[in-house]
Parts: sequence; C-alpha cells; structure tokens
Amino acid sequence: MTPVPPTRGQSAKGAARLAFRSVAAIVLLALLGPVQAVRRWWRPDAAPGPIPRIVHACLLRLFGVQVEVVGAPVTDGTVVWTSNHLSYLDVPVLGSLHDMRFVAKDEVEHWPVFGALANLQKTLYISRRPRDARRVAAQFAQAVAEGGVIVLFPEGTSGPGLDVLPFRPSLLQVLIDAPRATRVQAVTLRLREVDGRDADDGDARDLYAYHGEMVLLPHLGTFLRQRGARLQVIFHTPMHAPDCGDRRALAARLHAQVVHGLRTGTSSA
Repeated sequence: MTPVPPTRGQSAKGAARLAFRSVAAIVLLALLGPVQAVRRWWRPDAAPGPIPRIVHACLLRLFGVQVEVVGAPVTDGTVVWTSNHLSYLDVPVLGSLHDMRFVAKDEVEHWPVFGALANLQKTLYISRRPRDARRVAAQFAQAVAEGGVIVLFPEGTSGPGLDVLPFRPSLLQVLIDAPRATRVQAVTLRLREVDGRDADDGDARDLYAYHGEMVLLPHLGTFLRQRGARLQVIFHTPMHAPDCGDRRALAARLHAQVVHGLRTGTSSA
C-alpha cells in the first residue's frame, strides 16, 4: 500500500504538533523526573510510587492517546500482567493505569530518554543470553517476592499487533513456583485507530506499532506529528499459575486469552 503524501496544511499541523509535544514532554520530565530520582535515591528498595503513573497519564494526554479499559484489572497484592506488545508506547498506556514495574529487554536501559525513564520506574532488565537464564529467573523471582503489579511481555519483542507471537515460557516458571497468593492476569492491547484512521490500515497501524528494523527516534517523531491513537486494554480473568500445571501450559493459557481479546475485543474467562 502506497501512503498518500500529506498536503502542505497537514505538514504544517504535523510540525506544530511535533514541536509542541516535544517541548511539553521535556518540561514535564524536567519537573517530575528529578523528584522521582530523589525518591529512588532516598528509598532505593521502595516501590516506584505514583510519579511514573502521573507522567504516563500526562504523556498519553499530550500525545493524543486514548485508552479504553475492558474487564477488571487486578491491582491488589502481587500480580503479574502478561501482555502482547506493539510499541514502546505500550509502557505509558499500561503505566497510566496503576503504580507498577516493567520487565524489559536489557537494551532498553541504553535507549535515549526511555532508558532514563525506565530506570526511574525500577524496571527489571533481562538478558536474552542463555548463559544468563538462571540469573534472570532469580531477579524476576525477587521482583515478584517484593509484590505489587509487574508487567511482563512474554512475546519477547514487539510486533504490528495483528496477531500474537508465541509466549516464551521460561520466566513463567517463577510464577509456577511462587506462593499461591501471587496471581497472573493476561492483558490484550488492541489497537483500534491511529491518526483518525482504522488500525486495519497497515500504514496507519505502523505509525503506532514499533517493530522490525524501525528506528526509535524517527518513529517517535513521526507518531508525534499525527493526531494520536486509540486502544483497548482488555483484562482477562486472573488465575493462579500452579493451577495450569507447568509453565508451558500456563504460557498456552495466557496466550489463548490474549488472542481471544485481540479477535473479539472482549475479556475471556
């Protein structure tokens, strides 16, 4: 599909959006980032607290991202949300809903801007190298033991969001072995609209979705020129991981729930 080139008026509006949103985001981060940094320094073992959630909510409003929540998110006690993954923008989408920590691939720590923000939210970075598997599992188990809401993207990468990649079961063993009070909840991110266009339009979808050989800052700059996006965040029935038997069965069950949400826009039992 060949994209239609923007008119001069559309280009001017896009440039104005990019400039305003960029400056406003810098001001927001300059105001709240140091506050969170001091909090992390003063209480390094404490939960991230409400400041990241406030930042995420402000960024969504600033970037024109609308979120419709379907189903009932579990936020009390210890719970791991397992979600499909479309974009770095998924982080503010989910992060705006509650105080939480994220599990991310280790290269995110070195991303411009986003790496610093991830550090302030006490993100758990994981290595994909097989020799690090035991260490990564121990780090994830410690994070689960500390409690709260933790977000895991079991696909291991982001995609266009038209389907759901197989869930990697390795880290899910931690949930099988965790105390029964720990719950796991599948979450579907369902992109509905980008820049006023239906997300079934591949060109529109790729304005939000970040995958393949895309480059971070140019992709973000292009998105910020658009009017925004609209997504459904679908929360499925939570479960106790040991009830599934083993990690592969758990991965299959969570995957099936996320696929159901993507196809129907509804929560599954």
